[in-house]
Amino acid sequence: MCVKILYADHEVSYDMNKPLEDQLVDSAEIVVGYDPEDPAIGKFFTEMERVCQTGVSCDVNIKVVHNNHLSGARANRQAKKLNVELEVNNLIKAMVLSHSEVDRKLKNLTKICSGENE
Repeated sequence: MCVKILYADHEVSYDMNKPLEDQLVDSAEIVVGYDPEDPAIGKFFTEMERVCQTGVSCDVNIKVVHNNHLSGARANRQAKKLNVELEVNNLIKAMVLSHSEVDRKLKNLTKICSGENE
């Protein structure tokens, strides 16, 4: 298997039969050793695009070792694009959490000022 999911203390091979989101929990990096014969690579990129489109936020870096294949170079560009999309998802999540926290504090302040907390 050419797609490895690296964690802090171990690594596992990507399992095409399990949801990718479950496999990415607590992962640090994904290394794709490009092999044009491996069907898991196409499935992996399809699943990563789906994860990005659904807005899932995860802190993972995708690294492609293209092994001197032209298709591997394309996969490397695709991985860079997916890394940017994951960063955008994380930024959006941080902004939403920040706005939520501000809204909560403003609501509490409004209650205090109107005397509802007494």
